[in-house]
Amino acid sequence: MRYSKQRETILNVVNHSSDHPTAEMVYHKVKKLIPNISLGTVYRNLNALVEASQIKRISIPKDVDHFDHRHDEHYHFCCTECHHLYDLPGITIHQLVQELEQDEMVKIMDYEVLFYGICSQCLKGKEDSYGIKRK
Repeated sequence: MRYSKQRETILNVVNHSSDHPTAEMVYHKVKKLIPNISLGTVYRNLNALVEASQIKRISIPKDVDHFDHRHDEHYHFCCTECHHLYDLPGITIHQLVQELEQDEMVKIMDYEVLFYGICSQCLKGKEDSYGIKRK
């Protein structure tokens, strides 16, 4: 991948974001540093960074894509109420992958795990309607 100041700035913004930014969020942060950058340039560079495996794309059905700089094993939780995207710690699912490969006679090269539900902030005050009891 050819070096460009714009791509480096976009990568730095994603790398220093803990909130899984969307392309528009990245654009607004980068625009403060490079005022003449276009949204199209941000999209093109995000796609190039994903293809170069420097960042990951998190595709959420019926929502915009988000981007993640973390490459360690972890999963994501999307709140169906506020649509916030959270990191969840990586638990080992290698045994499940091995069983699937053996049972289905396939080779799994990569996987994504995205959980949907209601986050703790949205659950506050709704415990009774969801049958949840707080400790």
